[in-house]
Amino acid sequence: MLNIQKEAKNKANLRSNKFFTKSARNAFLHILRLNRNEGKTLLLPAYIGINDYEGSGVFDVIQISRIPYQFYTVSENLSPILNSIQIDISKSYCFLCIHYFGFPADNFDE
Repeated sequence: MLNIQKEAKNKANLRSNKFFTKSARNAFLHILRLNRNEGKTLLLPAYIGINDYEGSGVFDVIQISRIPYQFYTVSENLSPILNSIQIDISKSYCFLCIHYFGFPADNFDE
C-alpha cells in the first residue's frame, strides 16, 4: 500500500484529521480512495491533459485509485456543459471541476 503520510514535525497533529503527503497528486489519490470506499462515481471533464513525461497529473491518479468515473462535456473555453451531464439518481457522485490555466470555469457557481 502506498504510504501517503509524511513525518510530521509536531507528532500531536497526527491524532487529528490531518494527512501529510509528499505531493498534491498523493493527496488527491487519498481523497479518491476514501470516496471509492463510499461507492461514489467521479464526474470529470472530458479534456484531461497528458504528456509523455509525466502522463496526466489528474487521470493517472484516477486510474490508480480504481474509482468509477464518467466524463462530462466541456465547452470551447473548457467550462463544464452542465446540461450534458447524465446523472443516475441511484448513484452518489463526486464532481471534479478543473480550473484550467488558473482560470475558474465560467459557470463554477452553477
